[in-house]
Amino acid sequence: MYYAVDSALEWRMQFDQTDLDAGVIDSWEELARFEAGECYEQQWNQAVFGPAASTATFGVNVQSRYGDSLQIAPALLADHRARSGGLSLSPGAQTRLFRDGELIKELDELNLFLDVPAESARYRVEFELDRPLPAELSTHVELAWEFVSASSGDESVALPISYVRFLPELDQDSAAQKGAKLVLPIRVEAQPEAEVSGPESLTVEVSYDDGQSWSEATVEGEGAAWSAQLEHPQQSGFVSLRAVAIDADDNVVETTIIRAYRLQ
Repeated sequence: MYYAVDSALEWRMQFDQTDLDAGVIDSWEELARFEAGECYEQQWNQAVFGPAASTATFGVNVQSRYGDSLQIAPALLADHRARSGGLSLSPGAQTRLFRDGELIKELDELNLFLDVPAESARYRVEFELDRPLPAELSTHVELAWEFVSASSGDESVALPISYVRFLPELDQDSAAQKGAKLVLPIRVEAQPEAEVSGPESLTVEVSYDDGQSWSEATVEGEGAAWSAQLEHPQQSGFVSLRAVAIDADDNVVETTIIRAYRLQ
């Protein structure tokens, strides 16, 4: 145990999960101060685990273009508070990059650092992650972005991308009630520093059989704040979710999460 008397001291909390098959997840909280005599409570490691503009060790993870280089390394398993700094030892990872519809790069990892032609082009980057047991939630995650990009010269520019985040109210086991209706809060959030407009459309689908069949949900909202109407089946199991958001500049984000949360 450590004691400190400096009231300006800041702390960074970290949570690690390690499994050689399912991968290693390192999650961090932003620096914070804790006052003497106060009680603080934090909840960690709660679903839905998915893509988010997460907090990394030295700031927020920003996907960018520097000159003629694309630098993209998203967090695919951020928790409900968007905490996730890194994912390593993940054998089920794949990345694909398309330029004007042509596949130009394919990798077995989630980090993409690639020089591309300076001229403007439409890019599509796809990430996939499979997680075997002991992982029970977010066992398969897909993220895809479509955007237009050209050389940024001598500066780093945030790519015009957004994240779709599913934010249901769950219990401490990351579960919702079976046989009940649920209003699912959804956030469509532009990554920090990105110049993007809010989504003009959002489509949400739900599956109760691990993605074998999908049903479109009724969606309401605008800007960053949306919601979807779900009706859970009577049996226990899992809820899988996928969504597509498109903004006024035809920037696209697609997110799929198999076993996003439990039903019990």
